Amino acid sequence: MRPLARARLVAAITVAALCSPAVVPSATAGPAPEPAAAAFGAAVSRTVTLITGDRVTVATTEDGRKSYSAVPAAVSAPGTMLARTDIDGDAYFYPTDVIGKVGSLLDPQLFNVDGLIRDGYDDSHVDSLPLIVRRTGAARPEALSSDGLLPAKRDFHALKASTAVLDKDHADEIGKALDTKDALKGVQSIWLDGKVHADALDRNLTQIGADTAWQSGRTGKGVKVAVLDTGVDQTHVDLTGRVSEAKDFSGSGNTLDKVGHGTHVAATVAGSGAGAPGLRSGVSPDADLIVGKVLGDDGSGSDSQVIAGMEWAVAQGAKVVNMSLGSGPTNGQDPVTQSLEALATSSGTLFVVSAGNSGPNISTVSAPSIAPHALSVAAVDFAGGIASFSSRGPSFNGTVKPEIAAPGVNVVAARATGTNIGTVQADPAYTALSGTSMAAPHITGAAAVLAQEHPDWTPDQLKHTLMGTATAQQTNQSVYDVGTGVVNLPAALKQSVVADTGAVDFGRLDVSDGTATRTVKLTNTGDASVTLSLMGTLAAAGSTPPAGLLKLSASTVTLSAGESTDVTLTVDSTGTPTGTYSGALTALPAGGGQALRIPLLLDRAQTVKVTTLDREGKPAPAQISLLNADNGAAMNAEVRAEGTRDLRVPEGRYMGLAMIRMITDGVPQIAIVSADLKAGSNEIVFDARKARRWTASMEGKDTRPEFMTGNLSRTTDDGQFGIRHSMLAGGA
Repeated sequence: MRPLARARLVAAITVAALCSPAVVPSATAGPAPEPAAAAFGAAVSRTVTLITGDRVTVATTEDGRKSYSAVPAAVSAPGTMLARTDIDGDAYFYPTDVIGKVGSLLDPQLFNVDGLIRDGYDDSHVDSLPLIVRRTGAARPEALSSDGLLPAKRDFHALKASTAVLDKDHADEIGKALDTKDALKGVQSIWLDGKVHADALDRNLTQIGADTAWQSGRTGKGVKVAVLDTGVDQTHVDLTGRVSEAKDFSGSGNTLDKVGHGTHVAATVAGSGAGAPGLRSGVSPDADLIVGKVLGDDGSGSDSQVIAGMEWAVAQGAKVVNMSLGSGPTNGQDPVTQSLEALATSSGTLFVVSAGNSGPNISTVSAPSIAPHALSVAAVDFAGGIASFSSRGPSFNGTVKPEIAAPGVNVVAARATGTNIGTVQADPAYTALSGTSMAAPHITGAAAVLAQEHPDWTPDQLKHTLMGTATAQQTNQSVYDVGTGVVNLPAALKQSVVADTGAVDFGRLDVSDGTATRTVKLTNTGDASVTLSLMGTLAAAGSTPPAGLLKLSASTVTLSAGESTDVTLTVDSTGTPTGTYSGALTALPAGGGQALRIPLLLDRAQTVKVTTLDREGKPAPAQISLLNADNGAAMNAEVRAEGTRDLRVPEGRYMGLAMIRMITDGVPQIAIVSADLKAGSNEIVFDARKARRWTASMEGKDTRPEFMTGNLSRTTDDGQFGIRHSMLAGGA
């Protein structure tokens, strides 16, 4: 077995007047000769005030190099430091007094300094910070009262949350409240009200079989569909008289589409095609279309605007909601994903959401499409090949995403007046755009057509039928690329047998686990009895299915009209190699007919117990990072005050870093500790007792440290992947 890569410590110290606390980096790492990065030449500086009142300044040189400095909040305890973690190229700075609370009480994005600057939340642009505060109960707690720390502005009832605005001049009061018992009583989570962006025919319509559906009179008539986007150009010939209601949530004061994205999407869902008869209709041209403008005239909006639009769409009775937007990959705990899930499970509304345009990298599916009840849509070209930009799974929250695919490359639809988005066609009333934003409205239109055929079906029945009848993935595609495949509307309209799930995920079976069981309920919604032959496959990519891995409780079932039955699937993974296994449960009607195909997934993995200890060997809160030394996959997690948690990870060799928060004689300290997962072990221990203190002085001079930074890095053997934790102490 190859040795794990060595750790590297980089320290930079400025000696002057202020006294810094003792900093405790790992004893296993030696000092590196190079200093920390500094800004050379002309640099642009931006300062960000964090929710805790701490301020971080980023200086960026013309060639893109960055250096960071920090000043703790005025009310910070003596010795407060800021610990840094780099995630996907962004630097996150956590004051020592919030370590162990980030990811539960506090949204990590509140400490993403580069992200806050990118979205215009630095101090030179705004003097306040928009927040979404989730409550533990229905009533507003004292902290959200008009005289509280975070006076509430707007309530979201499904989420039990409120918007609030934090004046940066009072941010240190929040930092103090975090360490004061009951000061935030009744507050469950505090999120950044972050930015959400729009994810930037002919053949696309025939590719999904929309024309065949129209020929049989299925056009979405009587089904209300909502589009939440950048607004709509109701003067466009394809949309004239097609929008029954429009409402602004963006703050722009109107529902005009000055970007062009929303008009293109709305026309793909339900445009009349009047400007190009017989060529360019929407997928559900007779649906009742309503439009919520949740993204502003720059193509972006806040989480709270999107949530308000979702609540409005549900209140208006929309059967299907299209959301061609996203905020990037999350663990599913962000406010928009949480709101979508709450609304989807308490209403009769199906939310169709674009998967995102961050492919071909894995685990890039965007929120809120990762919500379990959302229908997450990938993009393919006209030949059914996965679009290079289409975001791939698996998702960070364990849901099987994306779930279905539709055309999303060079899709031609309505161009909003005065916009030049995309490739304007010979007929300037139309433009061609690419993105999962263009794929999602195909699925929304298909869902509307299916809802017309089955007005009594639930959102889950619509979703699972679209998934179960999709054209199967190509041989070089996986469920993490295109879900179950490209939507096939005529096949969905023929299907009468409905499953209670769109996919069966056996989860991550630990290397010590043997079996797992899942149940699929099949219901015959038709008027006649049907006999189904059941077949199941499950194998790793490019390999032969292991004997005995998958067993079904029955090979044939007969269902009378309206009857349901349970099919039990059992996986016995004893002795099988670790890795990802995929396949399908196929239900084929006797004598032919429309087959139902449900994807199956199994991930053989391991459970790693993470333990974090302070200098006295007692449990301590920490922020930790783990790096798979074999494939470069990294994950970040919080460890709360109990000092332990279990993490499910693919089997492999792991190296890790932890920033452990400690209080010694009333003074905050941080230990930056490195540890490895030893061969044959399922526990990784980050022990601050193995660290050593360090400081700096100038020989022969009476000095004391004013500003200190420390960076501890771990990299894979080839140097291609790595993780890093840092700290800043002091500052003037």
